[in-house]
Amino acid sequence: MSDLGDVQVLVQEIGSIVASKVPQGWKTARVRAELHDDNSIIEASYKQSAAAPESTSFALGRDGRKVIERLREQMRPAKAGAAWKVMLLTLSSDGTIKLDFEYDDPSRWNENPYRSYDKP
Repeated sequence: MSDLGDVQVLVQEIGSIVASKVPQGWKTARVRAELHDDNSIIEASYKQSAAAPESTSFALGRDGRKVIERLREQMRPAKAGAAWKVMLLTLSSDGTIKLDFEYDDPSRWNENPYRSYDKP
């Protein structure tokens, strides 16, 4: 069972790492993390404005990967429950963090993590 306080601390830590990796003037940043037992895929990008047609990739680094892995383990159900397969974190330059998790379809946000994912 996860402790909400620990989860919030880890989410804030990920947000801080992301903010430290993007240049001044950024508007939104997204991190898509797909974690498996044998490998992980972490993609990170930012946009200078909400209307920008292209996003720019950046490396989250080893520290970011470790915190994401700790977050997943902290959120894993205590009794044989499945952990999430993919996390999508959206960070706005005003400090707002939005998190979404996918438990079934790891390809859900493959093509464009900036598309609207609020709709099924």
